Amino acid sequence: MQLNLHNTTVIILHILWIVTRNSRALLPEPRDNHGLTYTREALLQLRSSMPCGIKPSSVLPAEKRPRKRGKRGGVRTRLRKRPFKPPLPLIIMSNVRSLWNKIDVLHAKCRVERTYDEASVIALTETWLDEATPDAEVDLDNLTIIRADRTKKSGKGRVGGVCMYINDRWCKNIKTHNKICTPDVEMLTLSLRPFHLAREFPTVVISRLYVPPSADANTAAETVACIISDMQGKYPSTLVFITGDFNSCRLDKVLPSFHQYVDIPTRRKNILDLCYGSIPDAYTSRCQAPLGYCDHNIIILFPVYTTELKWYKPKTYSTLQWSEGSITCLQGSLACTDWDVFSNGSLNERPSVITDYIKFCISTMVPVKVFKKYPNSKPWITPHIMHSFKKKQLAFQQQDWVSLKLITRQIENEIYKAKLRYKEKLELEFNTMNTRQAFQKVRTLTGLDPQPRLAAINDPTTFAETLNTFYSQFDTMDCSEECEALLEPHTHTPPSQYARPPSVRRMYVGS
Repeated sequence: MQLNLHNTTVIILHILWIVTRNSRALLPEPRDNHGLTYTREALLQLRSSMPCGIKPSSVLPAEKRPRKRGKRGGVRTRLRKRPFKPPLPLIIMSNVRSLWNKIDVLHAKCRVERTYDEASVIALTETWLDEATPDAEVDLDNLTIIRADRTKKSGKGRVGGVCMYINDRWCKNIKTHNKICTPDVEMLTLSLRPFHLAREFPTVVISRLYVPPSADANTAAETVACIISDMQGKYPSTLVFITGDFNSCRLDKVLPSFHQYVDIPTRRKNILDLCYGSIPDAYTSRCQAPLGYCDHNIIILFPVYTTELKWYKPKTYSTLQWSEGSITCLQGSLACTDWDVFSNGSLNERPSVITDYIKFCISTMVPVKVFKKYPNSKPWITPHIMHSFKKKQLAFQQQDWVSLKLITRQIENEIYKAKLRYKEKLELEFNTMNTRQAFQKVRTLTGLDPQPRLAAINDPTTFAETLNTFYSQFDTMDCSEECEALLEPHTHTPPSQYARPPSVRRMYVGS
């Protein structure tokens, strides 16, 4: 039975009148003029007399109700706080199957949806563009397009081509390294230097590729591995991402140190659009409905990487600031000391007592400077360079453009000299057979993380299963072609059959 507003109001007023009457009957008489005093039994009876259907919070208006405190968490919320300063680039990728008839939809998404507007890179395959299509026809607001259209070298029709949109508010320093178009792979490689990037990465290298279904997967993987090896040699300790429509091609064997981030279906129940990266656990993938009538989903890669600055706490160091004044004060303190006091006691205790006293005098007379060393600090950074940076900031605030230019040139020279001194120090440690410290510094320079130690396994059964799993992986590897190539070095075999990059081939033989 439905009640109108008038009846509902009458019922609520009647209930409030009953509650008020019962509460007045239970309340005791006031003892004095200062206020009412209630006993425990009276309060309990007052609470029990409340009808079960009435709650105090339901009577309060919305503006007076207590609100929940805290804030929302999650990857998207963190990215929205710093939209154009992500730890890693926010990547959107898809196989569009003709960009020409979907550019309006993509333009609308960039204008309406926040994720597309703040995306660092939008990577697309099968654009179906050619030389007759100018960039202005497929341009997007605040985005720079770099294309690698299919050419006649592919030996195929017009269906193909890749492109990438780079957000101008994230990066404008873009360099195109190569555009490859072969029957097996179409690839576009860029190096980017964003406005904001974690200190452990000097630059970002992004490749977009398309491997046709009819291509030779092994040849395509070898070509990609050669290009990525050259880029890693040109940019040490750089951040590398390889995205694209791989179809049946995989890079797990030719690039075993790379990690694949897409774990959701991209075309029906198949995972064809992949993203490989040089660091583990860097992204979490989400999918959206395809653009237009294409059959590939839109994949959005949200960065979940935590920078080295947040991995570890900064280490605190202290050093003594020796000066002529502190040395004079220390000499005066030691000169005024009555050394006969230390003659008491045994002969074995005197050296330690005297040493502790001298340390106490040093800590009292010589000032101590405490500084922090952050985990992402470069080993060749010196205090003199940091002081030059402060001078540069001061000149910028004072708008002294002449001094700013001179200090900038001075900082470049100081950094070059600091790196050279660090290199000579490293070479000296190698020459003096101090290999442990030398290799530790090589790891620091290259950004290589120390390998985690295996945890102790107390259960013998678990330990045996771990060993069996480790050694049985070599039974499934097919290294026959590599072994034949090593046993017959004079036999010439076409590169397309077994050739891999030299570094990768040595890795397989060594494993």
